[in-house]
Amino acid sequence: TDSPKIARLQTAQQFYQSGQFLAAIHTWKAAAEEYRAQGERLHQSLVLSYLALAYQQVGQFQPATEAMNEAMAFIAQQTVSQPTAKLIVAQFLNNQGEFQLVQGQPETALETWKKAEKAYREISDRTGEIGTQLNQARALQVLGFYLSAKTTLEGVQASLNDQPDSQLKISGLLNLGNLLRIVGDFATAQKVLEQSLAIAQKLQSTPDIQIATFNLGNLAEARQQPEVALEFYQQAAAANSSVRLPAQIRQLDLLVESDRIVQAQALLPDIQIQLAKSPPSQATIYAEIALAESLAKIGTWATGA
Repeated sequence: TDSPKIARLQTAQQFYQSGQFLAAIHTWKAAAEEYRAQGERLHQSLVLSYLALAYQQVGQFQPATEAMNEAMAFIAQQTVSQPTAKLIVAQFLNNQGEFQLVQGQPETALETWKKAEKAYREISDRTGEIGTQLNQARALQVLGFYLSAKTTLEGVQASLNDQPDSQLKISGLLNLGNLLRIVGDFATAQKVLEQSLAIAQKLQSTPDIQIATFNLGNLAEARQQPEVALEFYQQAAAANSSVRLPAQIRQLDLLVESDRIVQAQALLPDIQIQLAKSPPSQATIYAEIALAESLAKIGTWATGA
């Protein structure tokens, strides 16, 4: 009887992961209502926590907080003993940590993710456990504890090496590769990011291929290889994914930096169309700021100032 509900939740997840946040909100709201009507408080809490994350993505912080508070209140009332119930609590804690990180509470998020890791470990869910360790590394990064984050991620990498190739493995390697770039270990970062790209290609996961390629572009830029970076960004922007817009903006910036104004101007209409279609979110705001900076440089260049 639950299969239509599960299908709906999977659809909502796909909407969320592909950046269609309003569609995800609509789907999760309907699911939360259905669980409420049937008195399935635990499932309702989990769906509300997903809903809170989607609201955050579109900058609706009031409804996001209300949804998360409601979810927390329901979770607190439940007695959790069955493995399925424990899994829901673990997933809820993982979402709560994500919510806290976006709210600018990395210390709280770190503690929540440690609880989530413990909850996953209790039900021997290795994938869930690794996912929360990845999240802990992100919180440590935000707190500026790069070495602790690196240690955590190296532990994750060791765990992932024993796991079959999966989306989680790609994600783990991407995070590690980015962190190694931040701490300046470019050679290892290159290896790790290339490994994540190879797995994404093997699994034929276009969004992951685009993300890995984009990150290789960022690394090439850090290594002061603008031509290599430009090529990676062009590949990353070739298909529709969450990194298409940032890849185009990085491309624009590199073209402007190297005085290739005609090529830069040719990119502008597509970037403006992308921005117009994007729902309001932090990523969109960053993209608009970056675009404004590039346009200012083009203006300066064009007037010969």
